Order: sequence, then structure tokens, then C-alpha cells
Amino acid sequence: AFKSFLKLLPEPVIPNSLQSALHDAMVHVDANDRLARLRQILHDLPPHNLAVVKRIMFHLNRVTEYSKENLMEARNLALVLFPTIIRPDFTRLEMSSQMYFILFIQTCIEKCDYLFSTDQN
Repeated sequence: AFKSFLKLLPEPVIPNSLQSALHDAMVHVDANDRLARLRQILHDLPPHNLAVVKRIMFHLNRVTEYSKENLMEARNLALVLFPTIIRPDFTRLEMSSQMYFILFIQTCIEKCDYLFSTDQN
């Protein structure tokens, strides 16, 4: 039902216009720099998109707290959900880009407290 809801939205919750910025942020080797860039991209989302993405990621983070029982670690959730959250054009998507999008969703799940904080630090 959740994935169906996301597919019914007129555009993905992470707009297509941000895909190249996400890719560029994910290729940074320095983890702190990468997180800061991702945080900025997320906070540049339209307010409704940001609210939905934030709610999704905090919920998925909570799901991972029970990964011993449900076997749904952040990586597994990212792999299953990135196509409906980002909706990339798979006909033109390189495998490396796909991996960066999976890592982006995984990072959002694992680092949601930092990425969605309104604190400046």
C-alpha cells in the first residue's frame, strides 16, 4: 500500500530535478562534507516534500530498530524503496548512479536525526 501511494503521486517525493545534485553529493569521499551537502539538498526541497520525506525516513529508521526480528536493515529498505521514492529513469540510469541513490536513501534512514534537523550545527 505504501509503495502504491508513492507511485500515485504526480511526481516523486524527491523531485527528478534533484537527481544530479544527489549524485554529485554522494560521490564526495569526505563523509562530513557529503552529509552537509545532503542536508542542504533535503532542506531545499519544497516544504511538503520535505515533510513527507522526513516522515518516511524517521519511520524507516524505527523499522530498522527491529531488524533482528524483521531482517529489514537500512540497506535492505533503501534497495526496496529507492525506485518509488526517487523514481529514476532506469532506461538511462547507470549502475553506479543506482548504487548512489540506494546509498542516499540508506544514509537518510541512518542519519535522519542530523539530516532533518533544523539546527545549524
